[in-house]
Amino acid sequence: MLATNIVALVTVYFSYHPAKPLLTAQQTTRQILKNFDYVGAFLILTGPTLVFVGVINVSEYSPKSAHFLGPFISGLILLICLALWEVFGTKNPLLHPFLFSRFRTFTLICIVTFLSGGLFFYGVQALFPQYLVLVYGDDATQTGIDGMPLGAGTWIGGISSSFLLQYLGPRIGTTATLTLGAFMTALFTPLLALADGSSKSMVYAFSCLAGFVPDELIGLAVGTIGFMRSVGGAAGISIFSSILTSKAATFIPAQVVPAALKAGLPETSLAEFLGILTGAVQGQEITKVPGVTSDIIVKSTAALKGAYLASFKYVWYSGIAFSVLAFFLTFFIKDLSPHMTTKIPQHLKEEEVKDNPSARMVEDNRIEKDVAQQNASTL
Repeated sequence: MLATNIVALVTVYFSYHPAKPLLTAQQTTRQILKNFDYVGAFLILTGPTLVFVGVINVSEYSPKSAHFLGPFISGLILLICLALWEVFGTKNPLLHPFLFSRFRTFTLICIVTFLSGGLFFYGVQALFPQYLVLVYGDDATQTGIDGMPLGAGTWIGGISSSFLLQYLGPRIGTTATLTLGAFMTALFTPLLALADGSSKSMVYAFSCLAGFVPDELIGLAVGTIGFMRSVGGAAGISIFSSILTSKAATFIPAQVVPAALKAGLPETSLAEFLGILTGAVQGQEITKVPGVTSDIIVKSTAALKGAYLASFKYVWYSGIAFSVLAFFLTFFIKDLSPHMTTKIPQHLKEEEVKDNPSARMVEDNRIEKDVAQQNASTL
Protein backbone atom coordinates (compact mmCIF):
# COMPACT_ATOMS: atom_id res chain seq x y z
CA MET A 1 0.00 0.00 0.00
CA LEU A 2 2.83 2.41 0.88
CA ALA A 3 4.64 1.68 -2.39
CA THR A 4 1.43 2.24 -4.36
CA ASN A 5 0.82 5.60 -2.69
CA ILE A 6 4.41 6.70 -3.33
CA VAL A 7 4.16 5.79 -7.02
CA ALA A 8 0.82 7.62 -7.26
CA LEU A 9 2.29 10.71 -5.56
CA VAL A 10 5.29 10.84 -7.88
CA THR A 11 3.12 10.25 -10.96
CA VAL A 12 0.67 13.00 -10.03
CA TYR A 13 3.49 15.43 -9.25
CA PHE A 14 5.11 15.07 -12.66
CA SER A 15 2.02 14.58 -14.84
CA TYR A 16 -0.81 16.60 -13.27
CA HIS A 17 -0.66 20.29 -14.18
CA PRO A 18 -4.13 21.75 -13.58
CA ALA A 19 -5.36 25.22 -14.36
CA LYS A 20 -5.41 27.67 -11.46
CA PRO A 21 -8.53 27.47 -9.25
CA LEU A 22 -10.96 30.27 -9.98
CA LEU A 23 -11.14 31.34 -6.34
CA THR A 24 -7.38 31.91 -6.03
CA ALA A 25 -6.53 32.70 -9.64
CA GLN A 26 -5.44 36.24 -8.71
CA GLN A 27 -3.26 35.21 -5.77
CA THR A 28 0.34 34.11 -5.57
CA THR A 29 1.40 31.02 -3.63
CA ARG A 30 2.65 33.24 -0.82
CA GLN A 31 -0.70 35.03 -0.63
CA ILE A 32 -2.58 31.73 -0.60
CA LEU A 33 -0.47 30.43 2.29
CA LYS A 34 -0.83 33.74 4.13
CA ASN A 35 -4.60 33.87 3.77
CA PHE A 36 -5.25 30.17 4.39
CA ASP A 37 -7.79 29.37 7.10
CA TYR A 38 -5.43 27.60 9.52
CA VAL A 39 -7.76 28.00 12.49
CA GLY A 40 -10.64 26.49 10.56
CA ALA A 41 -8.46 23.58 9.42
CA PHE A 42 -7.41 22.90 13.02
CA LEU A 43 -11.01 22.93 14.23
CA ILE A 44 -12.13 20.71 11.33
CA LEU A 45 -9.53 18.11 12.29
CA THR A 46 -9.83 18.18 16.07
CA GLY A 47 -13.58 18.68 16.59
CA PRO A 48 -14.90 15.57 14.80
CA THR A 49 -11.94 13.50 16.03
CA LEU A 50 -12.73 14.16 19.68
CA VAL A 51 -16.43 13.44 19.13
CA PHE A 52 -15.64 10.08 17.53
CA VAL A 53 -13.17 9.18 20.29
CA GLY A 54 -15.97 9.74 22.77
CA VAL A 55 -18.39 7.61 20.74
CA ILE A 56 -15.89 4.75 20.54
CA ASN A 57 -15.27 4.91 24.29
CA VAL A 58 -18.96 4.35 25.04
CA SER A 59 -18.62 0.65 24.24
CA GLU A 60 -15.80 0.23 26.77
CA TYR A 61 -16.87 2.74 29.42
CA SER A 62 -20.28 3.93 30.57
CA PRO A 63 -22.00 6.97 29.01
CA LYS A 64 -21.44 8.76 32.31
CA SER A 65 -17.69 8.10 32.24
CA ALA A 66 -15.14 10.86 31.75
CA HIS A 67 -13.64 8.76 28.96
CA PHE A 68 -16.80 9.48 26.99
CA LEU A 69 -17.94 12.86 28.27
CA GLY A 70 -14.51 14.51 28.13
CA PRO A 71 -13.67 14.08 24.43
CA PHE A 72 -17.30 14.13 23.30
CA ILE A 73 -18.20 17.45 24.95
CA SER A 74 -14.84 18.97 23.98
CA GLY A 75 -15.45 17.95 20.38
CA LEU A 76 -18.92 19.51 20.36
CA ILE A 77 -17.52 22.76 21.76
CA LEU A 78 -14.87 22.83 19.04
CA LEU A 79 -17.51 22.20 16.37
CA ILE A 80 -19.53 25.15 17.69
CA CYS A 81 -16.38 27.25 17.61
CA LEU A 82 -15.79 26.06 14.05
CA ALA A 83 -19.22 27.26 12.93
CA LEU A 84 -18.76 30.65 14.59
CA TRP A 85 -15.26 31.03 13.20
CA GLU A 86 -16.25 30.18 9.64
CA VAL A 87 -19.13 32.69 9.73
CA PHE A 88 -17.61 35.57 11.68
CA GLY A 89 -13.90 34.97 12.20
CA THR A 90 -12.26 34.56 8.81
CA LYS A 91 -12.39 36.14 5.38
CA ASN A 92 -11.39 32.93 3.60
CA PRO A 93 -13.50 30.16 5.19
CA LEU A 94 -12.95 26.54 4.24
CA LEU A 95 -16.62 25.82 4.93
CA HIS A 96 -18.07 28.79 3.11
CA PRO A 97 -21.26 30.21 4.72
CA PHE A 98 -22.61 31.23 1.31
CA LEU A 99 -22.69 27.59 0.21
CA PHE A 100 -24.60 26.49 3.30
CA SER A 101 -27.10 29.33 2.82
CA ARG A 102 -28.28 27.49 -0.29
CA PHE A 103 -30.22 24.97 1.74
CA ARG A 104 -32.00 22.91 -0.93
CA THR A 105 -29.16 22.94 -3.46
CA PHE A 106 -26.17 22.41 -1.17
CA THR A 107 -26.83 21.95 2.55
CA LEU A 108 -29.29 19.10 2.08
CA ILE A 109 -26.89 17.40 -0.32
CA CYS A 110 -24.18 17.63 2.35
CA ILE A 111 -26.51 16.12 4.95
CA VAL A 112 -27.52 13.24 2.65
CA THR A 113 -23.87 12.69 1.77
CA PHE A 114 -22.98 12.60 5.47
CA LEU A 115 -25.77 10.15 6.33
CA SER A 116 -25.94 7.83 3.34
CA GLY A 117 -22.72 8.25 1.39
CA GLY A 118 -20.54 8.59 4.48
CA LEU A 119 -21.89 7.34 7.79
CA PHE A 120 -23.96 4.44 6.49
CA PHE A 121 -21.98 3.36 3.42
CA TYR A 122 -18.46 3.56 4.85
CA GLY A 123 -19.64 2.15 8.15
CA VAL A 124 -21.00 -0.92 6.36
CA GLN A 125 -17.89 -1.17 4.18
CA ALA A 126 -15.63 -1.19 7.24
CA LEU A 127 -17.60 -3.79 9.22
CA PHE A 128 -18.56 -6.09 6.35
CA PRO A 129 -15.19 -7.95 6.29
CA GLN A 130 -15.47 -8.51 10.06
CA TYR A 131 -18.98 -9.82 9.51
CA LEU A 132 -17.70 -12.40 7.03
CA VAL A 133 -14.85 -13.48 9.31
CA LEU A 134 -16.78 -13.66 12.60
CA VAL A 135 -20.04 -15.14 11.31
CA TYR A 136 -18.89 -17.35 8.41
CA GLY A 137 -15.30 -18.04 9.50
CA ASP A 138 -13.75 -16.77 6.27
CA ASP A 139 -10.00 -16.51 5.94
CA ALA A 140 -8.37 -13.49 4.30
CA THR A 141 -8.73 -14.87 0.77
CA GLN A 142 -12.32 -15.96 1.16
CA THR A 143 -13.21 -12.64 2.78
CA GLY A 144 -11.95 -10.86 -0.31
CA ILE A 145 -13.94 -13.16 -2.58
CA ASP A 146 -17.13 -12.84 -0.55
CA GLY A 147 -16.73 -9.06 -0.49
CA MET A 148 -16.69 -8.86 -4.28
CA PRO A 149 -20.49 -8.47 -4.71
CA LEU A 150 -20.45 -5.40 -2.46
CA GLY A 151 -17.47 -3.97 -4.33
CA ALA A 152 -19.02 -4.83 -7.70
CA GLY A 153 -22.31 -3.20 -6.77
CA THR A 154 -20.49 -0.08 -5.61
CA TRP A 155 -18.31 0.07 -8.71
CA ILE A 156 -21.11 -0.60 -11.20
CA GLY A 157 -23.44 1.83 -9.42
CA GLY A 158 -20.83 4.59 -9.34
CA ILE A 159 -19.72 4.19 -12.95
CA SER A 160 -23.19 3.71 -14.43
CA SER A 161 -24.70 6.62 -12.51
CA SER A 162 -22.12 9.04 -13.93
CA PHE A 163 -23.11 8.01 -17.46
CA LEU A 164 -26.84 7.66 -16.87
CA LEU A 165 -27.19 10.95 -15.00
CA GLN A 166 -26.76 13.00 -18.15
CA TYR A 167 -29.68 11.11 -19.70
CA LEU A 168 -31.88 10.55 -16.65
CA GLY A 169 -31.33 14.00 -15.16
CA PRO A 170 -33.10 16.04 -17.87
CA ARG A 171 -35.90 13.44 -18.12
CA ILE A 172 -36.77 12.50 -14.55
CA GLY A 173 -34.74 15.11 -12.66
CA THR A 174 -31.67 14.79 -10.47
CA THR A 175 -33.83 14.55 -7.34
CA ALA A 176 -35.53 11.35 -8.53
CA THR A 177 -32.17 9.85 -9.50
CA LEU A 178 -30.68 10.59 -6.08
CA THR A 179 -33.81 9.32 -4.33
CA LEU A 180 -33.59 6.02 -6.20
CA GLY A 181 -30.02 5.46 -5.04
CA ALA A 182 -30.85 6.36 -1.44
CA PHE A 183 -33.86 4.02 -1.56
CA MET A 184 -31.78 1.03 -2.66
CA THR A 185 -29.27 1.67 0.13
CA ALA A 186 -32.02 2.09 2.71
CA LEU A 187 -33.77 -1.10 1.59
CA PHE A 188 -31.16 -3.72 0.86
CA THR A 189 -28.40 -3.19 3.42
CA PRO A 190 -30.66 -3.66 6.49
CA LEU A 191 -31.94 -6.84 4.82
CA LEU A 192 -28.57 -8.37 5.66
CA ALA A 193 -30.13 -8.97 9.07
CA LEU A 194 -32.23 -11.71 7.44
CA ALA A 195 -29.13 -13.83 6.81
CA ASP A 196 -29.05 -16.76 9.25
CA GLY A 197 -25.37 -17.65 8.97
CA SER A 198 -25.96 -20.95 7.14
CA SER A 199 -25.85 -19.58 3.61
CA LYS A 200 -24.22 -16.60 1.91
CA SER A 201 -26.83 -16.23 -0.85
CA MET A 202 -28.65 -13.38 0.90
CA VAL A 203 -25.36 -11.75 1.80
CA TYR A 204 -24.23 -11.76 -1.84
CA ALA A 205 -27.55 -10.46 -3.15
CA PHE A 206 -28.26 -7.72 -0.63
CA SER A 207 -24.68 -6.44 -0.38
CA CYS A 208 -24.49 -6.11 -4.17
CA LEU A 209 -27.85 -4.36 -4.53
CA ALA A 210 -27.02 -1.96 -1.68
CA GLY A 211 -24.04 -0.58 -3.61
CA PHE A 212 -25.94 0.49 -6.60
CA VAL A 213 -22.57 26.19 -6.85
CA PRO A 214 -21.13 29.48 -8.18
CA ASP A 215 -18.16 28.85 -10.49
CA GLU A 216 -15.51 30.41 -8.24
CA LEU A 217 -16.70 28.34 -5.25
CA ILE A 218 -16.84 24.99 -7.04
CA GLY A 219 -13.59 23.84 -5.42
CA LEU A 220 -14.86 24.65 -1.93
CA ALA A 221 -18.19 22.98 -2.70
CA VAL A 222 -16.60 19.74 -3.88
CA GLY A 223 -14.16 19.81 -0.98
CA THR A 224 -16.94 20.39 1.55
CA ILE A 225 -19.01 17.50 0.20
CA GLY A 226 -15.92 15.29 0.30
CA PHE A 227 -15.32 16.41 3.87
CA MET A 228 -18.90 15.52 4.81
CA ARG A 229 -18.49 12.08 3.27
CA SER A 230 -15.22 11.47 5.12
CA VAL A 231 -16.57 12.71 8.46
CA GLY A 232 -19.72 10.66 7.94
CA GLY A 233 -17.60 7.60 7.25
CA ALA A 234 -15.61 8.10 10.44
CA ALA A 235 -18.85 8.58 12.36
CA GLY A 236 -20.35 5.44 10.86
CA ILE A 237 -17.33 3.32 11.74
CA SER A 238 -17.33 4.69 15.29
CA ILE A 239 -21.06 4.20 15.84
CA PHE A 240 -21.34 0.76 14.24
CA SER A 241 -18.18 -0.50 15.96
CA SER A 242 -19.53 0.66 19.32
CA ILE A 243 -22.85 -1.10 18.69
CA LEU A 244 -21.09 -4.31 17.63
CA THR A 245 -18.78 -4.27 20.66
CA SER A 246 -21.55 -3.60 23.16
CA LYS A 247 -23.91 -6.21 21.71
CA ALA A 248 -21.17 -8.82 21.43
CA ALA A 249 -20.32 -8.26 25.10
CA THR A 250 -23.94 -9.19 25.87
CA PHE A 251 -24.59 -12.06 23.44
CA ILE A 252 -21.27 -13.91 23.77
CA PRO A 253 -21.63 -14.67 27.50
CA ALA A 254 -25.34 -15.36 27.07
CA GLN A 255 -24.90 -17.90 24.26
CA VAL A 256 -21.34 -19.26 24.43
CA VAL A 257 -21.14 -19.89 28.20
CA PRO A 258 -24.23 -22.17 28.38
CA ALA A 259 -23.12 -24.02 25.23
CA ALA A 260 -19.62 -24.64 26.59
CA LEU A 261 -20.82 -25.73 30.03
CA LYS A 262 -23.51 -27.97 28.56
CA ALA A 263 -20.89 -29.63 26.36
CA GLY A 264 -18.89 -30.49 29.48
CA LEU A 265 -16.42 -27.63 30.03
CA PRO A 266 -15.40 -27.27 33.71
CA GLU A 267 -16.39 -23.90 35.19
CA THR A 268 -12.83 -23.40 36.41
CA SER A 269 -11.63 -23.34 32.79
CA LEU A 270 -14.41 -21.08 31.50
CA ALA A 271 -12.59 -17.71 31.68
CA GLU A 272 -9.44 -19.01 30.01
CA PHE A 273 -11.44 -20.86 27.36
CA LEU A 274 -13.54 -17.81 26.44
CA GLY A 275 -10.48 -15.58 26.27
CA ILE A 276 -8.77 -17.83 23.75
CA LEU A 277 -11.95 -18.59 21.79
CA THR A 278 -12.84 -14.91 21.29
CA GLY A 279 -9.26 -13.87 20.54
CA ALA A 280 -8.90 -11.75 23.65
CA VAL A 281 -5.99 -13.96 24.74
CA GLN A 282 -3.29 -14.51 22.14
CA GLY A 283 -0.46 -17.02 21.92
CA GLN A 284 -2.17 -19.94 23.68
CA GLU A 285 -3.65 -23.10 22.20
CA ILE A 286 -7.27 -23.69 23.05
CA THR A 287 -6.73 -27.45 23.10
CA LYS A 288 -4.45 -27.10 26.14
CA VAL A 289 -7.18 -25.59 28.33
CA PRO A 290 -7.99 -28.09 31.13
CA GLY A 291 -11.09 -30.16 30.38
CA VAL A 292 -11.46 -29.03 26.76
CA THR A 293 -12.55 -31.56 24.13
CA SER A 294 -13.11 -31.29 20.39
CA ASP A 295 -16.87 -31.46 20.95
CA ILE A 296 -16.72 -28.50 23.34
CA ILE A 297 -14.72 -26.49 20.81
CA VAL A 298 -17.12 -27.26 17.95
CA LYS A 299 -20.28 -26.41 19.91
CA SER A 300 -18.76 -23.29 21.50
CA THR A 301 -17.51 -22.05 18.12
CA ALA A 302 -20.99 -22.47 16.65
CA ALA A 303 -22.47 -20.58 19.60
CA LEU A 304 -19.87 -17.83 19.15
CA LYS A 305 -20.81 -17.40 15.49
CA GLY A 306 -24.47 -17.21 16.51
CA ALA A 307 -23.64 -14.53 19.07
CA TYR A 308 -21.81 -12.46 16.48
CA LEU A 309 -24.65 -12.97 14.00
CA ALA A 310 -27.12 -11.61 16.57
CA SER A 311 -24.77 -8.70 17.31
CA PHE A 312 -24.41 -7.74 13.65
CA LYS A 313 -28.18 -7.72 13.22
CA TYR A 314 -28.29 -4.73 15.55
CA VAL A 315 -25.65 -3.02 13.42
CA TRP A 316 -27.75 -3.50 10.28
CA TYR A 317 -30.93 -2.45 12.14
CA SER A 318 -29.27 0.72 13.45
CA GLY A 319 -28.42 1.69 9.91
CA ILE A 320 -32.11 1.87 9.06
CA ALA A 321 -32.51 5.16 10.93
CA PHE A 322 -29.67 6.86 9.03
CA SER A 323 -30.50 5.48 5.60
CA VAL A 324 -34.25 6.15 5.86
CA LEU A 325 -33.62 9.71 7.04
CA ALA A 326 -31.30 10.27 4.09
CA PHE A 327 -33.92 8.80 1.75
CA PHE A 328 -36.66 11.18 2.92
CA LEU A 329 -34.34 14.19 2.79
CA THR A 330 -33.67 13.56 -0.90
CA PHE A 331 -37.28 14.49 -1.66
CA PHE A 332 -36.57 18.07 -0.56
CA ILE A 333 -33.41 18.56 -2.60
CA LYS A 334 -34.01 20.94 -5.46
CA ASP A 335 -33.84 19.53 -8.98
CA LEU A 336 -30.51 20.56 -10.51
CA SER A 337 -31.09 19.23 -14.01
CA PRO A 338 -31.49 22.77 -15.48
CA HIS A 339 -27.87 23.39 -14.50
CA MET A 340 -26.59 20.30 -16.32
CA THR A 341 -25.10 22.17 -19.26
CA THR A 342 -21.90 21.89 -21.29
CA LYS A 343 -20.32 24.82 -19.47
CA ILE A 344 -17.03 23.86 -17.80
CA PRO A 345 -16.00 26.64 -15.40
CA GLN A 346 -13.04 24.79 -13.85
CA HIS A 347 -10.59 22.73 -15.89
CA LEU A 348 -8.18 19.99 -15.00
CA LYS A 349 -5.69 20.71 -17.77
CA GLU A 350 -4.11 24.04 -18.55
CA GLU A 351 -4.31 23.45 -22.31
CA GLU A 352 -8.09 23.00 -22.13
CA VAL A 353 -8.49 26.57 -20.97
CA LYS A 354 -7.29 28.00 -24.25
CA ASP A 355 -10.03 26.55 -26.44
CA ASN A 356 -13.03 26.58 -24.14
CA PRO A 357 -15.55 29.46 -24.32
CA SER A 358 -16.42 29.42 -20.64
CA ALA A 359 -12.75 29.32 -19.69
CA ARG A 360 -12.04 32.24 -22.02
CA MET A 361 -14.83 34.17 -20.34
CA VAL A 362 -13.23 33.57 -16.94
CA GLU A 363 -9.85 34.62 -18.33
CA ASP A 364 -11.35 37.75 -19.90
CA ASN A 365 -12.90 38.68 -16.54
CA ARG A 366 -9.52 38.21 -14.90
CA ILE A 367 -7.83 40.46 -17.43
CA GLU A 368 -10.51 43.13 -16.99
CA LYS A 369 -10.00 43.06 -13.23
CA ASP A 370 -6.23 43.39 -13.67
CA VAL A 371 -6.66 46.37 -15.99
CA ALA A 372 -9.12 47.99 -13.60
CA GLN A 373 -6.73 47.55 -10.69
CA GLN A 374 -3.84 49.00 -12.70
CA ASN A 375 -5.92 52.02 -13.70
CA ALA A 376 -7.01 52.53 -10.11
CA SER A 377 -3.42 52.39 -8.86
CA THR A 378 -2.33 54.82 -11.59
CA LEU A 379 -4.98 57.33 -10.59
